[in-house]
Amino acid sequence: MTVSKSVRLDGGAIARCEEILQRLAAMELERLDWKILAGTLEDMERALKLLHPYRYRRKVAIFGSARTPSTEPVYDQARRFAAQMAAAGFYILRGRGAASWRRPTRGRAPIAPLV
Repeated sequence: MTVSKSVRLDGGAIARCEEILQRLAAMELERLDWKILAGTLEDMERALKLLHPYRYRRKVAIFGSARTPSTEPVYDQARRFAAQMAAAGFYILRGRGAASWRRPTRGRAPIAPLV
């Protein structure tokens, strides 16, 4: 399939991003602002690459603390929520830490650590 150069598959999103960067460049931003922006864009790039194979699958991210005791009500709530989302066909994404919500999602939902 050949696509005409006049047809933009991104719906103009690339041009919008370029316009935003041009407006930001015209502002008197400090070096730290640019470092934060660059880091954010790098994080987005990494996330898009990581999730690309799953782009047509519904996802839900669950973040919490590995320090939450299993006796806390919120612990069980997170576990039940993860199980319900997995049963509904969602791919469960969890935090980066190895123990982060491991117990609430163990054996009940497919999980993908955001590493």
